[in-house]
Amino acid sequence: MKAAFLRFLALLLPLLIITTTITLYIYNEDIQQLEQGIKDRELGRQQSSMQMTQLHFSPIVSDLQLLALKVKALDISSTLSADDRHILTEDFKRIINTRDFYDQVRLLDSNGQEVIRVNNHNGDAIALPENKLQDKSARPYVQKALRSPPDSLYTSQFDLNIENGSIEYPKKPTLRFITRISINGNDWLVSLNYLGVTYLSHLKKEYTWKNSERWLVNGNGNWLLGPNEASSWLFMDNVTEGKDFNSQYPAVWDSILKHQHGQVTLDGYLYTYSRLFSDETSKAKELYTLPFGGTDLPWTIISKINLNDAVTAISFTPDRIIKFALSGALIVALLSGCLVMAWHLSRRLQQETELKQRSEDLAHQYETLVRNTPNGLITLDLEQRITKMNPAAAQIFQVISDDVIGQPFNQLALGVRARRQITNLIENIKQSAELGSLVPVKSQIKLSATRKQHLEIVGVETQYSNSKEILLTIRDVTSWVNRELKLKSLSRALEQSNDTVLITDCRGIIEYVNHSFEELSGQRAKELVGSQSEALLKSALGSLHDVRNIQNQLKTGQTVHRIVSREQGENTFYEEKTISPIRNERGKISHYISTGKDITERVLFESQLHKLAHYDALTSLPNRTLFYQQLETAEQQAKITDEPLALLNIDLDLFKQVNDSLGYDLSDQVLIIVAKRIRSALRDNDILARLDGDEFSILMKSHVTPENVTQLASRLLTIISSLISINSQELWLSASIGIAMYPEDAKSHDALVKSADIALSRAKHDGRNQAKFFTQQMAVDSNKLLSLEGELRRTLGTSRYTLFYQPKVSAGTHQLCGIEALLRWTDDAGKIQPPNEVIPILESSGLIIDVGEQLIYESCIQLQKWQAQGYYFNYALNISARQLLNSNIVDTMHKAITESGCDPHYLEIEITESVVMSDVRAAFDKLVKLQALGVRIAIDDFGTGYSSLAYLSRFPIHILKVDREFVKELPMNKDSITITRSIIELAHNLNIDVVAEGVENIDQVKFLETIGVEEFQGFYFGKPMPLADFERTCLNVPQEEDSAIS
Repeated sequence: MKAAFLRFLALLLPLLIITTTITLYIYNEDIQQLEQGIKDRELGRQQSSMQMTQLHFSPIVSDLQLLALKVKALDISSTLSADDRHILTEDFKRIINTRDFYDQVRLLDSNGQEVIRVNNHNGDAIALPENKLQDKSARPYVQKALRSPPDSLYTSQFDLNIENGSIEYPKKPTLRFITRISINGNDWLVSLNYLGVTYLSHLKKEYTWKNSERWLVNGNGNWLLGPNEASSWLFMDNVTEGKDFNSQYPAVWDSILKHQHGQVTLDGYLYTYSRLFSDETSKAKELYTLPFGGTDLPWTIISKINLNDAVTAISFTPDRIIKFALSGALIVALLSGCLVMAWHLSRRLQQETELKQRSEDLAHQYETLVRNTPNGLITLDLEQRITKMNPAAAQIFQVISDDVIGQPFNQLALGVRARRQITNLIENIKQSAELGSLVPVKSQIKLSATRKQHLEIVGVETQYSNSKEILLTIRDVTSWVNRELKLKSLSRALEQSNDTVLITDCRGIIEYVNHSFEELSGQRAKELVGSQSEALLKSALGSLHDVRNIQNQLKTGQTVHRIVSREQGENTFYEEKTISPIRNERGKISHYISTGKDITERVLFESQLHKLAHYDALTSLPNRTLFYQQLETAEQQAKITDEPLALLNIDLDLFKQVNDSLGYDLSDQVLIIVAKRIRSALRDNDILARLDGDEFSILMKSHVTPENVTQLASRLLTIISSLISINSQELWLSASIGIAMYPEDAKSHDALVKSADIALSRAKHDGRNQAKFFTQQMAVDSNKLLSLEGELRRTLGTSRYTLFYQPKVSAGTHQLCGIEALLRWTDDAGKIQPPNEVIPILESSGLIIDVGEQLIYESCIQLQKWQAQGYYFNYALNISARQLLNSNIVDTMHKAITESGCDPHYLEIEITESVVMSDVRAAFDKLVKLQALGVRIAIDDFGTGYSSLAYLSRFPIHILKVDREFVKELPMNKDSITITRSIIELAHNLNIDVVAEGVENIDQVKFLETIGVEEFQGFYFGKPMPLADFERTCLNVPQEEDSAIS
């Protein structure tokens, strides 16, 4: 096929190339002839236009010469008589009436003054009176005409007529023909004003070729007749730059200046031009001359034609169409012959290819079938040698087909019994073939050489042209055999299963029940099989409506799951039933199977899990999960009924101290008592839950008014604070309550919980043992605190955290003996925020640990700088409960002292007595270690807590600071005097120094000195101040030395 195709191409391509070359050559020659014909025709038209121009202007010259003779015949003297005027006027009128292309006929004297003037007014000859005759002496054409030789002909510039110094409208293209006459020694001028529009229109109409133009330009290259009206006479408006002919077509104009006539081809356009010269001033041929002289001669007549469009326009003539048709027919005939030959050749090749492809496809199909069939195929010769084996057979016998070709079939690893069975099978095949039977011989064998394998072998003898073969078809039926065994095992499993099994046909007639079903129902299988199952279904469900519903579901192919219960004595048993349709091979429901499982233990266990997941194990109250579900349900119901809700969050005050004092077992008993007391104060439809630890919550769903809620809160505070006696101990508790109303305070249950928590926080913040209703201002304050916490966290480690220093002075001398470093924080505007707002947030958020570590390092560095400058005084730093108990304060302090190199004996830490008592063991351990570092320990705000000095005597305490609450009323308040004196005496008995805080006047100073206070601290001696102010005020450091000290 490939060779035939190449032969066809070898014949076709030369023919196509020769035909195409000849066609293109003829076409190009034809185009060149057409273009030359167009050029010749354009030259002919130019000659016609030149002759038309000469013929057009000849009568004008004759008319002017006739008028000149008539003027001479009158033998005029220096002035014109009335008769002569009348005679000439009539002659002028006849000329205008005869020729409609004259605008004016005039007679001028030697001074350029009009003597006679006849105008053409709409076809009528009208002579102007003498008083309207004009002086034309200033006109260039008059001056030139007066200088011309007598009896000579002169023309003015071809331009627009001007009246009174302006172009006359409508525009009048005018050419003035003038002759000079000398009579009796006087010069006279006869002037004919020719309307050039007639000539221009003739010139334009003469050329009617489509897509072409005819122009006329003067000797300066200015448009006289342009492409349009706007382009003509541009030189009269002094608008010629870049717009006149010589500017737009410089190449054509350059050729015009060099030749009298010619043709120029530019950008596909043919420009044909001819110049008109004066017969007196030019040596041009007669065809290119005019019978007069002129100011703007020579004129040039120009035609412009689109050469391609012109060729196209004249290409489709009948003769040429016949020529093209014949050429096309020749090409079509040639191509048709080639196509017919190609078609016959391709048909022959296609038939040959299809026949070959069908043979290959058929062979490939049989090969694919043999190779991919799941059944093994083996062919044997009559000596039982293997001649062919497909992959499936090789896989069944676990051999490589190429290795066993030519070997006897019995040499395969078949086993003794299987080999004997196959030998018998082959003998039976031969005997069947000898008897002329075409029925295949079938046998089943079992292989056990490597693994148990069941095979089904079907054999038949095949006859070829000159040979015979035995074809064995081998099928591995191991899975079928195993499936049968499995079905038998499943049947036994159904009988031995603890789950009940019942099978019915599609009409509900029972066909099978297992032993477990017999035991559960108390009926024997022979009693049930063949009966209708509807009665059993009704007894299990107890409702005929439920029976019909389940039957309808089963008919639609759905599986039904139900849990049914049955009473047996005092016990209830639960069974999980599943009824499923069984479909046959056509997808139709043929049977139904019902299985049942005893789930009594699971139901009881799930019930217990539900209780554990939703109820508090200690108080049996709903836990947080169940309570929030109940709250959400109540919210949805309230939206429907438009009834308000109230949420009360209760938190027992300082319950951690109860845990620490009584232990967790007794604390749990306390919580049970509190839960029962709260429950006793509620109505039946109020919901009480224990959310966490010592936190309870109450949901009021009916009769919710502010008065009722307030009364309930008061009752709760009263009963909770009542005496509790447990294990021979008496205990008084208090509680804080936060209250939020729905929908007044919140529009959703989540927002309601948040609002109640905010109100609870406010109740605890304001002193505990009280109830607070939520207000929007609380939310604003809460958001403000949250925003402040975020800002505190963001600025951690920056200079926004700083220390202010308040001096401490010695009693008696009032000399500086120490300072207390106080934490301050500035906002974005640089304003210092109140410590009582910042420090609680640092405490609650845990930021106080990171901030505290930063300030410990800064304090040790600053202390070392002062010591290096010779300033030795005590440096006190406040430590919070979180810092002492929840951080590695000992390691931090040791690292800071080591890295800074300060003397730790001047370092003090101040803690409150409540910090020490919150976790006595941990506090004692860390204070001892801090003392080992050389750090002194001070108890701040002593006297405001609940500890005693005797209890604190076990701790390494070096300094006691009397709280400002006792100092501020000294020396006037007797109780304050007694308490302060007792604190000082007890401290001195334990060798502990005393510092009085909040000293603000001299009277306090004098009194405290008399009772033995060692140090003073307060506004009287100095307020907390920045480092620079402290050094300048207390250390007398000059301003310029501040940076060097600090």
